[in-house]
Amino acid sequence: MSAGISARIPKLVQSAKIPLVRLSQLRMDLFTSTMGTVGIGLTWRAASEVIGAPVAIGELILLAGGILYLVLLALQFLRFIMIRQSVIEEWRSPPAFMFFSAATISGLLLALAALPYSAVLANCIWWPATIAQLVLLFAAMRRWIIRPHNIADLGPTWLIPMVGNASPAFAGIALGHVDLSRALLMSAILCWLVFQPLILFRVVFAEPKLPPVALPSLNIMVSAPAVIAIASWMTFGKGNFFSEFMTYCALFFAISIATLGRRLVEAPFSRRWWGFTFPMAALSSALIRLSDVRPGAFTMSLAVAGLTIATIVVAGIATRSLRYLTAPLASAAALEPHNKEQDDATI
Repeated sequence: MSAGISARIPKLVQSAKIPLVRLSQLRMDLFTSTMGTVGIGLTWRAASEVIGAPVAIGELILLAGGILYLVLLALQFLRFIMIRQSVIEEWRSPPAFMFFSAATISGLLLALAALPYSAVLANCIWWPATIAQLVLLFAAMRRWIIRPHNIADLGPTWLIPMVGNASPAFAGIALGHVDLSRALLMSAILCWLVFQPLILFRVVFAEPKLPPVALPSLNIMVSAPAVIAIASWMTFGKGNFFSEFMTYCALFFAISIATLGRRLVEAPFSRRWWGFTFPMAALSSALIRLSDVRPGAFTMSLAVAGLTIATIVVAGIATRSLRYLTAPLASAAALEPHNKEQDDATI
């Protein structure tokens, strides 16, 4: 029966006149948009609990993020059925492969979003996303071990599948999966400690330098310690030094990257700009939790500033993305063609 349904899907897509060229351009890196949307929604939820922000804002954003995630999942399923070779090529491309974890991390964020409403629903999201995250991590590790690499291949996107292992702790601790969540968090910390210095070496000393189109990926160095900080607070409790240390590491990287100024946005607007959103949301969420642990004017100022900046960034990029999605195909920079040169620039 399922085979019959799968066989009918291409005809349904063709009858709906969904252009295959657009479908082929809907790659896994688009899930960074759900990471940013759900991330800022969870940040507003945290702000409502800690600094008294309106509850409805975060919940409405989370609803929008959940709908967006389901739409992207459906489109990826159609893409796999209609043009499977496009998905296979993306899986085989070293830079593009890293963004498969954006889908699993988005799922783990949605598990946390669903938790106050239904533990059953949260579990139904958490388990598949966690298992998929583990598969992607070990697939990445296997690929790195058996394939030749040079320093120019290394980039901030390598952190996505590795530090993504901290994400199961977000909802996993509350769902009762304590030991598994702790084990995954420890692996994420280990990977960050090992690879962060290598990535800094590549960014600062190695040639060629990152091209302008790849500069948004530097923000992953902000999200990695911020995600670990949040997961550590949820795992070990509020009063731990390590979470505070990781939060300030994320803030340090954010300020350092911000000094690049206009260089960060030299390249034309594209889907890669969504790379700004989740790091800002994760940092803001970590700062809000820091203000809860260390109440004071300084930490509260950081929390409010982080929430404000993150919201402006996500809203601005979402608005521009909507414009491009309604633009003609030829001018839609958010759906640029898939080619190796752009894959390499994504590193």
